[in-house]
Amino acid sequence: MLSSAMKAAIAALALLSAPVLADLGKPVLFKDGLGPHVNTKLMANMPSTKSTHKEHKDAPLSINQLIDYFGRLPVHERQSVSYVMGFPGGGSAYEIGGMVVFQGNTASISVFQHEVGHAVDAYNNADGTSSSKPIFAEALKKDKCVPDAYANTNKVEDWTQVSVLLMYDKVVPGGLDTIGANWACLGAQLVAVANRQGAAMNLGGKCTKRLPYGKVISMGGTTARGESAVDIPAMTLVPGHPLVVEVDTNRGGEVTHFTDLTFNETEDALAAERQAAWNAEAQASAGRRVRRNF
Repeated sequence: MLSSAMKAAIAALALLSAPVLADLGKPVLFKDGLGPHVNTKLMANMPSTKSTHKEHKDAPLSINQLIDYFGRLPVHERQSVSYVMGFPGGGSAYEIGGMVVFQGNTASISVFQHEVGHAVDAYNNADGTSSSKPIFAEALKKDKCVPDAYANTNKVEDWTQVSVLLMYDKVVPGGLDTIGANWACLGAQLVAVANRQGAAMNLGGKCTKRLPYGKVISMGGTTARGESAVDIPAMTLVPGHPLVVEVDTNRGGEVTHFTDLTFNETEDALAAERQAAWNAEAQASAGRRVRRNF
């Protein structure tokens, strides 16, 4: 039997993978997408942190990449996500109900910020989705451009692409003045995103809330009673836990097909070395093998 999380992921893939046409009608700041203009400096200024993940065994996105890129994002962004999943595919991703799904090789910090940004848009503020608020609609009316063609799709995609630029402004020395384009044409949008989620985009900090876990479906062996014999997680993040917040997960699911992907093999190799050291440290302290994927 499939978990509700997996059913939602499959439904989104089957029903929501059609491309969405642009409807904001704004000129774009970058005709070739954001990735080529932001990824190198974001990677240089967003250090990776420890986290634990599992992925589909055939996913082109490696477990090292999944840990590394997600771990570079701020804690207060990551706390709006319940699951991060990697699957086979052709270079696309989506967020649905707090779950972030990467299909194919999407090892790009701007892609991770974009998809996690959808969850932050929806769940960072108690009064609902930020991109639907009047503050953002008014900002769009004032501004003369949006970040790129995908941001032109709708307000939701524009919000998350603006969040990529806001992250750049926050972490890169010199901010957006170093990006090589006149970003003032979308200044009001940047102010709106900063107003609604800027504090959550600061590096460092500790979790202040979490989305609840769903039911776990083990991929390991079973005992005679049909129970998982390996890798049973401690399912503590359930309703009633002091950090858990109940949210509407019946939203999201639009698939983004990325065409501006840029990769950093040097950083990926360093991530593998760094995580091997982390795992060795954990193994030594726990006195057992640390299982990292299935």
